[in-house]
Amino acid sequence: MLKNRLQILRKEMQNKQLDLLLLTRSEDVFYISGYCSPVEGLPVVLIIPLAGEPVIILAEHELEAAKQTSWVKEYRTYIYYSLNIVPALDEQIAELVVSVIQGFGFPHRKVGIEGFYMPVKLFEALKMELKNPEFIDFTSILKAMQTVKSKEEIEAIRRAVRICDVGQEAVMTELREGVSEIELSNKARLAMETAVGEPLLIGSDLVSGQRTEEGGGAPDNRKLCVGDLVLSDIFPRINGYWGDTTRSFCVGRFTEKQKEIYRIIVESLYRGIAIIRQGVRASYVDREVRSCIDSKGYGEYFPHHTGHGIGITHLEAPLIIPDNDCELRAGMVLALEPGIYIPGQWGIKIEEDVLVTDNGAEVLSKQKLEVS
Repeated sequence: MLKNRLQILRKEMQNKQLDLLLLTRSEDVFYISGYCSPVEGLPVVLIIPLAGEPVIILAEHELEAAKQTSWVKEYRTYIYYSLNIVPALDEQIAELVVSVIQGFGFPHRKVGIEGFYMPVKLFEALKMELKNPEFIDFTSILKAMQTVKSKEEIEAIRRAVRICDVGQEAVMTELREGVSEIELSNKARLAMETAVGEPLLIGSDLVSGQRTEEGGGAPDNRKLCVGDLVLSDIFPRINGYWGDTTRSFCVGRFTEKQKEIYRIIVESLYRGIAIIRQGVRASYVDREVRSCIDSKGYGEYFPHHTGHGIGITHLEAPLIIPDNDCELRAGMVLALEPGIYIPGQWGIKIEEDVLVTDNGAEVLSKQKLEVS
């Protein structure tokens, strides 16, 4: 699978007459090479010549992990920490990249890069050492490749969503008066990491009470009170792939007004899911979800996008927004997240991860959406 991606990349490189491709975004390096950088996120570079062996540049202490997970055979390492003084990371990496490129032994007139993610020091070093090469932004090609997932990627996302379910169940179980937002968030983290058996990179918005009207935010020391709503948005990365679900809970029982809005959100969510299939435009899904909320009189209280893609990043194409006429394709995974936020009071949001198929959609979370 990974080497097939390399073949696709090289065909695109040929089309653009590139001599080499330089990847500095860790997610793109993982997508092509199979090596997933650890949580601390040290710089990693993948250099792909049009012909010949690609080379990964990474921290010295990560070398063995890379060899175990990547098909790439050639590595160069930099020193991250030492008893002795060592050059700054950006200087080391720039020197290594220039050295590798010069070692390929051919003129480098055109170099593909991810423009937004190119470090300034490296960009300047390449301009000087390669005598002003022509840089071509390759980002859109990479992102287009990544929107449709392989069977292996879909299974990886399924696993991440299952862990989302574990985290949300922990929040629901530990929900009670007197517990703080940060304690509740940590309970979810502990449950997820225990289920996986290793430390995870986990994003977590968890807010309560009036803070829920903001749609999310980092947990703090606020203690929950009876009657508080709690908005829990959990997005863990497992083996390079993300899950992303949001649930709204109540400490005690929902009021009748809150039940009404909760059910409107669930109805709008499933109205959107019902029309998802290959060939449907993202804007149509947004319109269907938004019109459901609007028809109930709450359109002005739904201020954000309806959803987004997920995969090797937590938020990727396609965005489910009014002006995006991109056609959905089988194999895309979308996170749909309608919400209603009443100013000065509270907000409710529900988010589900959905696999696009040829003739429908599959909800990946197994957690039931219930209100009591």
